[in-house]
Amino acid sequence: MNLFFRMAFLGGFYLTLMPLFLGAKPLEITVQLRWYHQFQFAGFYAAIEQGYYEKAGLKVTLIEGALDISPAKEVLQKRAHFGVANANLVIDYLNGEPVVLLAPVFQHSPNALMLIPSRGFETPGDLAGGAPVVTLGGNEDVELKSIFINEGIPVEKINFKTEGDLGDLLKGRIGALNVYTSNEPFLMRQRGIDYRLLRPQNFGMDFYGDLFFTARWMIDKHPEAVRAFKEATLAGWRYAFAHPEETVDLMIARYRPPAKTREHLLFEARELTRLALPDVIDVGHNNPGRWASIAQTFVHFNLAPQMRDLSDFFYRPDPVPGWLYGVAG
Repeated sequence: MNLFFRMAFLGGFYLTLMPLFLGAKPLEITVQLRWYHQFQFAGFYAAIEQGYYEKAGLKVTLIEGALDISPAKEVLQKRAHFGVANANLVIDYLNGEPVVLLAPVFQHSPNALMLIPSRGFETPGDLAGGAPVVTLGGNEDVELKSIFINEGIPVEKINFKTEGDLGDLLKGRIGALNVYTSNEPFLMRQRGIDYRLLRPQNFGMDFYGDLFFTARWMIDKHPEAVRAFKEATLAGWRYAFAHPEETVDLMIARYRPPAKTREHLLFEARELTRLALPDVIDVGHNNPGRWASIAQTFVHFNLAPQMRDLSDFFYRPDPVPGWLYGVAG
């Protein structure tokens, strides 16, 4: 007899629960994060702590990321069941990889360029002609390069580099630095230094921020687990956004985020909540038309061979049988 799902309302969250046979063990799954533990992944911590995964029949292990780890590759090669990525995940899909978006967490990207006005840099035009602009390189450049294109500045006039840090920006060695609005601005405020942020969404390029995903193999093998994981994770994010201080204290106690104080983590929480807009938009809301625009941008930058139908990029769970809700049909 197959296992099915029923929907239950729990603590203000809709959560998909997996009824288990007596004595059955929870399904053990792994999630590949993009980076080290921080509020960027708070929804997963909350879903574990609040028991949402456990109630859904899942035992979740989180794997920290690093610069040399690709969550998409980890999931595609079956070393992880789920992963966290940014909007660049659609590049993998356009290139033929069977990745499947479950839901975006942040409606807007925290990616930005930081400039220091006292150094003579305030606008995109100030960066044309020589002052180095440090980005992560490759796919990470696209939404930042679009700032200049949308301002009529050819990217050939921008001196993009991939090496440099906040210290180089402070010493005037570079004109701009790729930062996360949830991170480096806190450090600048601590130092009392005025700065400017060039946010792509203010220049006509509005990417989603972090999203969580899986691969087609996982959906084919464990469709119930995928459905349960998505709903439990969204419930975890709703809880984390509603209880930032409690969630930060949990992170410090259980996950020991490196090099970030409690004050820094709370700053990150406030900024990421602002980007997720949980009081305005349902957490996990997805706009296919917006994704089509994002995908077309990557094609424009030759990061994918051509545009293709995005239907299989989006997760579409099989409908739960009506009788599970007590509905005749």
